[in-house]
Amino acid sequence: MNGLFRSFLAATAALMLLAAAPATAQEEDADAAAGVGAKTTTETIGSWTVTCSEGSKGKRCIIQQRLATKEKRQVVASATIRLTQEGGAELIIAMPTGVVIGPGMALAVDGEEAAKAAFRTCGPRACQAAVIIDQDLINKLAKGTALGATVQTLRGKPLGLQFTLEGFTKAYAAFKKGVTQ
Repeated sequence: MNGLFRSFLAATAALMLLAAAPATAQEEDADAAAGVGAKTTTETIGSWTVTCSEGSKGKRCIIQQRLATKEKRQVVASATIRLTQEGGAELIIAMPTGVVIGPGMALAVDGEEAAKAAFRTCGPRACQAAVIIDQDLINKLAKGTALGATVQTLRGKPLGLQFTLEGFTKAYAAFKKGVTQ
């Protein structure tokens, strides 16, 4: 087995080991932020899901896309947009561990550099990188067809994830509408 093939197998195995925890944690954050007795609604728009929870602390929404294995449908990565405590929005990418966190994560829309996300946490099953969303990034995502997220593995090789932007513009509009109601 040559080194490149072993690296590919290691990256594939790492992607398969990540279960639904990062995506579930984001949904739990939305429920917890909304407060006790939160009522949750979910709408799928294109490849994105808008989840809003309304409870004693108000209404909180997220927009999310999950990448899953075809065989077992296990979630291997997720892209989530949620409001920050300051009232802005942030994009959080959750992915498998085994990456170099120092350089961060390069984000590209249709192959063109769009932003750099800094790693915020790494746990036993996932690492999360985040970037504050500005209007320039929203415009790129709205016009694009694919969001790429690339990191460096511990072996020094690039590992890329690809999220489709199908339905993003409408899903983001629903997210914004949900958080302002």
